Amino acid sequence: QKTYLEETGTATITSAIVEYQPDDSPSSTKKEQPTAFNLALREASVRLQQAKNSGRGHQVITSVPIFARCQRCGQLPIEKIIRIGNQDFEICRVCFSKQTIPSSLYPGDRLKTSPSAGESFRNADFPNLIEDLGDQSQPKNFIALVNADGNNIGKIIENYIHQEADLIALSSILTETIEYALIEAVKASMGTSASKIPIIPILIGGDDVMFLTPGHLGIPIAVALCQNFKHKFNQLIQEKTKDNPSLFQSNPPEAVMSAGVVIAKTSHPLFALDELSEELLKSAKQYSKELSSFGIISTIDFRVITTPTANPLKKVRQTEFRIAEDRFATSRPYAIDTLNDLARPSWEDVYQAILRLKKENFPNNKIHSLQNILRNRSLLQAELDLMNFRAHITEKQHEIMKEINSSMHLNQCNLLFLTNHLNPAQLISPLPDLEEIYEFI
Repeated sequence: QKTYLEETGTATITSAIVEYQPDDSPSSTKKEQPTAFNLALREASVRLQQAKNSGRGHQVITSVPIFARCQRCGQLPIEKIIRIGNQDFEICRVCFSKQTIPSSLYPGDRLKTSPSAGESFRNADFPNLIEDLGDQSQPKNFIALVNADGNNIGKIIENYIHQEADLIALSSILTETIEYALIEAVKASMGTSASKIPIIPILIGGDDVMFLTPGHLGIPIAVALCQNFKHKFNQLIQEKTKDNPSLFQSNPPEAVMSAGVVIAKTSHPLFALDELSEELLKSAKQYSKELSSFGIISTIDFRVITTPTANPLKKVRQTEFRIAEDRFATSRPYAIDTLNDLARPSWEDVYQAILRLKKENFPNNKIHSLQNILRNRSLLQAELDLMNFRAHITEKQHEIMKEINSSMHLNQCNLLFLTNHLNPAQLISPLPDLEEIYEFI
């Protein structure tokens, strides 16, 4: 706690300590009977959550009544001026301290020294400024903050960790998985001759990842990251249990990852993007839980911000995206991969629809017209406007829209909406999502 307060200014850490007496022969313990180590882990988890929920912790009170905020974190008073390149930045004491952190602790250096890095990745450089990412973005001056996290890792620890060897193996697997998943996702966006790594890593630890990237790379890298995580985690679990069958009591766990992606102008305050990305990640993880009947599913939620300020996600979804009591102008969040038995589009379906529209040079104004039509509060009027829309597009454009509607399950209800499988009384539509993210794909 003391170190956190001194070095970060605002952050604190919560911990729980539980003593336990090791079993005499944990390997012979029956699967249905938790070991002493497993019981201690569960107790520690409960105590940790209780400590977090108690609200105990240090309150940081800034004694300066009026002050200019740090240009980097946007929270604490300015105390120092640093120069990066040809630009001066007025920053707080905490952000100044971060500039002196040994490079070995920088998440980017951890990636470069990873066995998964490869020569081309090690020889490339990370950007120095957020503006560098904005310059690479298509369209220009946009960045994406990606916030990703493994799903139900706490449940895995509770249900699959029976001895210290299990916990050590899981920790090793997560470390290798997260590095591999991120590096391979970034490599895919770099090309073979790129000299710049298109991300600024913020956090890489356990099953958590947060980084900045050019606006148009936010979702592609996030999707690849989640897919790589699932593949590598399950691969390493199988390898570890093959070498040591006693691990996890011969009952290997599975894990997936979900992600929240917020895309905004480079000038948007980072602390605001951080809050938005957390909301999106929570939304994606909640949807993964709701899809549990389909298996362990990777999910993603996203939002594009074009204004200086942004309302909380829940308020936006309940007001701006709510057309009527039972109709919503969004289908977010999305399962990343297509689920055959789910009558609802996945992110892959939306992505393929965007690629098809771009390949055929489908007019952007036609896509925008569709969104305006579905936002009509009268469903009957919306259907009449849709008939008028179809009368004013070419036969080829009509066929393209017909194929896309089918792939996104819009033909199951009508050409604008589909039934929300989680709440059959609601109608939802992926068309506004498609338009919102269109220029960043």
